[in-house]
Amino acid sequence: QRTWFLKRSLLCQHSNFFRAACYGQWEEGNENRIILADEDPRVFADFVDFMQSNIYSLNTLIEGFNMVPSHAKAWVLGDKLGALSFRTAALHKLHQYFIPYSLDPYISAFSSPIRPIDIAYICTHTAPLYSPFNHPSSSALRSLFFDAVSSHWARIDILNIDEAMDICGEELSWRDVYTAYGDFKDHLVDSLKVPDAWRNVCLRDVEVYLGLGVKKEEAEEDKVV
Repeated sequence: QRTWFLKRSLLCQHSNFFRAACYGQWEEGNENRIILADEDPRVFADFVDFMQSNIYSLNTLIEGFNMVPSHAKAWVLGDKLGALSFRTAALHKLHQYFIPYSLDPYISAFSSPIRPIDIAYICTHTAPLYSPFNHPSSSALRSLFFDAVSSHWARIDILNIDEAMDICGEELSWRDVYTAYGDFKDHLVDSLKVPDAWRNVCLRDVEVYLGLGVKKEEAEEDKVV
């Protein structure tokens, strides 16, 4: 557990959630205390640094730091808090990180930085792509990861999903997530129509994902006055 003492103005400037908590009819606003019981304090510490500096830079010195899940967790936190700028920065970083792998002609399920546990995390914290109740922001991170996997894998990886395992061994296999999340399976199967030489086109321009993640009214609310 960690405790921060932060100005209301700073919190409200960067987060719709905190703005509602501080100035709405919330008990937390009256007590001047907000408890985020389910959030990782290490991820929230990165958000605090972002609010104070307007620079998105994760703490890479923490034990067990891993680029992909760390930026994904930052995006999820930003989405929960209605922190559009923080969420956008996290998505940019992920997209930039995935591009070189998608352009590598020798990339495969074995060498991609995206692991089964990453897909499980994304699918746990966002709504299915084809859900009628899906919020646009959920589609952004989910679509980015699904497209990145498609761009990193050769078609033979999809056809031989049982062999697409991490050589180091993991709690989850690709077969596990392929079976558990129908929209992930459908996305990979649909990408089979793209030849191996053109797999990089599966990863679209970052603006496409940013467009999925922002509603007009939300963007207006998150502008700094």
